[in-house]
Amino acid sequence: MRMPLPPLLLPVETRVRELDAKLLLAAACAERGFRVLLGSRGEMHQAVAEFPAGFYFAKDLHVSSRRMHRILRALGHRIVACDEEGLVRDGDDRYRKLRVDGQVLRGCEAVFCWGEDDARALRDHPDAAGRALLVTGNPRLDLLRSELVGLFRPEVEQIRARFGRPVLLNTSFGHLNHVQPSLSIETSRAPRGREVQHALLRESAAFRRQIFEGFLALVPRLASALPELVFVVRPHPAESPLPWREAARGLPNVRVVGEGNVVPWLLASRALIHSGCTTAVEAFVLGTPVFSFRPVASARYDRPLPEALSRPLRGAGEALAALRALLRGEPAPPLDAGARALAGRHLAALDGAFASDRIAETLAGLAASPAPRALPSRTERWRGALHARARSLVARRLRLRFSRGKNAAYQQHRFPDLGLGELEARAQRLSKVLGRFHGLRIEPHARNLFWISPGTVA
Repeated sequence: MRMPLPPLLLPVETRVRELDAKLLLAAACAERGFRVLLGSRGEMHQAVAEFPAGFYFAKDLHVSSRRMHRILRALGHRIVACDEEGLVRDGDDRYRKLRVDGQVLRGCEAVFCWGEDDARALRDHPDAAGRALLVTGNPRLDLLRSELVGLFRPEVEQIRARFGRPVLLNTSFGHLNHVQPSLSIETSRAPRGREVQHALLRESAAFRRQIFEGFLALVPRLASALPELVFVVRPHPAESPLPWREAARGLPNVRVVGEGNVVPWLLASRALIHSGCTTAVEAFVLGTPVFSFRPVASARYDRPLPEALSRPLRGAGEALAALRALLRGEPAPPLDAGARALAGRHLAALDGAFASDRIAETLAGLAASPAPRALPSRTERWRGALHARARSLVARRLRLRFSRGKNAAYQQHRFPDLGLGELEARAQRLSKVLGRFHGLRIEPHARNLFWISPGTVA
C-alpha cells in the first residue's frame, strides 16, 4: 500500500508576484498526492506550530530566514528552496553576499534554480558543497509559455478596455522608495546580523538613486510629448506609489497601477520600459518590446541579464524616439545576437516539462527517500513549538506597541486578503486552460491560508 505523502507548506510573500505561479506548483504537487498549504508567508509563519511535519518551500536563501528555518527544522520539517529574486543579479559575488546565507543554504535539502547560470552562481558559494542545486526552472516561467498564456486572457481584455495598448513603465526601487519609509536603505540602520548586506545595499544606493530620479523625470516628459499614448507606471511591490503619483499629477494619460500579476500587463502593452528587473526577462520571453532606461551606467552595479535582453535608452530623447518609431509601426531594433543564447543559460523549462512538474516530481522523490538527518526528538519538537509560539506572540505585541499599524499595513500591501472563492476561480481557470487538476479540493485553514489536496470535488 502506498504511503501518504507528507504535507507541503508553500508560502507566498508577494501576492501579485508569486500567487499564480505557486498555485500552479501547488496543483502539480497535489496531483501527485501532496496536501499543500498555500497562502500568505506572514500568516503561515505566525501559525507554523499548528502544522504537521512535512516539506517547507522557502522563497529565498537570505540571512533573514535563519530564525524561521531553525524553528522549522526543530518542528521536523524538511526545507527546500528557490530564490524568487535570484534571476536578476548585480553580479555573482554581490549576489552571494547579499542573498545567500551559508547557514540557510546548508539547511536546505534541495534548491530549485531558475537556470544553469543561477545554479553556477550558487555552486561557487563556500557552503554549497553537498547541496542539491537542481536546474528545474521557476513556476513563474511556466506562466510565460504558450500553453498558459490563455490563463490571462480575461485580464488582458480588461486592461485593453481600460487603457488601449499602454506603454508599461516598470520600476525597481524598493530599497530607496520603500512603501514603509523607515525601511529605506538610505535612512535605515542595519538590522542586527545583516550589517554586511546593509552595507552592500548602501554602497549601490547613490547609483540607483540617479536612475530613480531620472525615471521620475521621464514620466512627465514622455506623457507630455506623446499624448496619444497611455503610460501605466507599475511600481515594484515593495515601493511606495506616492512619488510616481506626484510625477503623474495633471497628466491624464498616466496611470499608476500595482494590481494583479505582471504577465497580463506585458501581454496587453505596446512596450515595456524598465529599470533593471525580472519583468524585463518576462517581457523578452513573451515577445513584448523591452527597453531599459539607463541615464547612467556602472560595470559594478548594472544588472547584466535584463540589460542584455533590452534595447538601451540613455535618456528621454532616445526614449521618445523609440516610442515614436513603434507608433509608426517600425519594428524594435534587433537585440545582440547572443541575447537568446544568454537567456537559455538563465532560463530552464521554457519547453518540455513545466518547471512546476519538474519540482513536483523532485519533491515526490524526496518524500519517498529518507530524510538526510535524524528526525528531531520529542524534546526538540517541543522546544521548536514553544519557540514558534513565543516568536508569534512577541512579534504581535511588538507590532501593537511600536509599529502603530505600519507593519500590518505593509503585510496587507504585499498580500491583500485572498478569499476562498477567488482562489477556487483561479484554480478552475487553470484547470480549464491545461485540461488538468480537475479533482482538486481547496479548503480554508485560516485567514489567507488554504489547503489544496487531491479529492473528488472539482
